[in-house]
Amino acid sequence: MTACFRHKSIPSGQNLDLIDHRYFYEDNGSGRYTCGLVRDAVAERLLEWGDNFIDANSLVSLADFINNPSVVGFMIEHAVLSSIRSKGLAIDAGIRRSMKVRLLTEPSDIETDITNQPVLYWPKRFNFETIDGIIVLINPEELNDEKNAKRSVKEKTQKGKNAKAGKDRLLMFPLQITLDRAGHPDSHKKFFNDYGKWTKHLSDFDVETQFIWITPGDRGFQTHQSSSEWPAHEERYIPFEDVSAEIWRKYQNAKRVADEARADLTGCSTALGNITADGRSSSSEVTGAVSSTGRQAGWKSSLKARINRSC
Repeated sequence: MTACFRHKSIPSGQNLDLIDHRYFYEDNGSGRYTCGLVRDAVAERLLEWGDNFIDANSLVSLADFINNPSVVGFMIEHAVLSSIRSKGLAIDAGIRRSMKVRLLTEPSDIETDITNQPVLYWPKRFNFETIDGIIVLINPEELNDEKNAKRSVKEKTQKGKNAKAGKDRLLMFPLQITLDRAGHPDSHKKFFNDYGKWTKHLSDFDVETQFIWITPGDRGFQTHQSSSEWPAHEERYIPFEDVSAEIWRKYQNAKRVADEARADLTGCSTALGNITADGRSSSSEVTGAVSSTGRQAGWKSSLKARINRSC
């Protein structure tokens, strides 16, 4: 099943009778799937079982699907979340470390008894359309030192023994992973439209939120003041390379391979047009031109065959 998600070779000795071949199958020795809906449903079950089935090392086949946004988005999303799960996010908020993972069905699934340990909640696909994950860190020690010091000074100045202590902090980091933020729905705004649902059961905490976009190249942040639309919060943009240099490198390589293959195809289309126009170019001349400009053997052989048939 993992090979089907990764589009990689199926290991020998596997009992393929256990696989539902209506949705998962073998093609020239590599695993494939037929339906994105089934893919997502099975992915959720694998996550429930703790199977880290896609990571940066799984992106070797990304170039084969770089022009399929659904497949690429699925692979990148899971690779990014896998990296966050194992290494955390390199921002100054106490989450630069490995995390526990929980599946999220409802906002109330956020566990309030896990403290000083970041938790990555992985939403069930159809329950939360506006986010791809959410990190929660309760009462972070390194961030509470200054707050506790101030609280201690304040409480010493208060009279009586019944002074009310402040609330623990709960840091919330909704995540949206996308290949194209400009063309993506405004998940940031949609998340805060439902902010009351996320914080309804968190009244015992001081909730602080940073909405995080993870994209190929955007970097920076903006501060939003409290308004009728949302509480005061930050909106942060993190590029793939800041999450994982390996993910960024493989994404760049996949795009480069696709661009080269597209250039080969464009060159061959031009050559075919010339053949149709004047009939003076020979098949060998065209295929020779293709061979000299292309780097991808599979694309070249396929294109040569088409040209030979056309001529």
